[in-house]
Amino acid sequence: KKLVKSLAYRHQYIGDTTGATGWGYGWQGMNWAYSMGFAAWLIWNDLDSATHEYVAEVVMSEAYIVNRDAGDPPYCSFDNNCSTETKAEENAWMANIFFLAAAMMPNDTNCSWWKMRSSQWAASAYARQSDLSRTTVVDGKPINEWITGWNMMEEGYVANHGFIHPDYMS
Repeated sequence: KKLVKSLAYRHQYIGDTTGATGWGYGWQGMNWAYSMGFAAWLIWNDLDSATHEYVAEVVMSEAYIVNRDAGDPPYCSFDNNCSTETKAEENAWMANIFFLAAAMMPNDTNCSWWKMRSSQWAASAYARQSDLSRTTVVDGKPINEWITGWNMMEEGYVANHGFIHPDYMS
């Protein structure tokens, strides 16, 4: 409980008044916010109302940052570099913050947008080249309408940092 409250309070959005530099809005900020928010969700009934507010504000603010800045998901296929650097894990954690925001705040005016973006980013994470022509329906529409590239090799692996990488984000 103390860790969740401390992490949420120290986020830049909350406006820490101690003069310390808060975390968030960086390259992995959405991933950290998701991890903190999901942990909070698991113990929600044990948290006080101030922590509820902090957590919701952090998750919402990181989802808004993604909303504003992210555009469409990136793909390693655009630079033909799928053998050394995928975008799978980044796209998976971007999807996670949208999923969490929608689940935590189902009455927010952005909820339907978060649901749509979470599906788009999740589909992009482990899309294969063959998915560009596949019409299997995923979350209400054909997979080939969700994606514009691929991040996973046809054989079912991804490469990161120049080597075959374990899947730890899906």
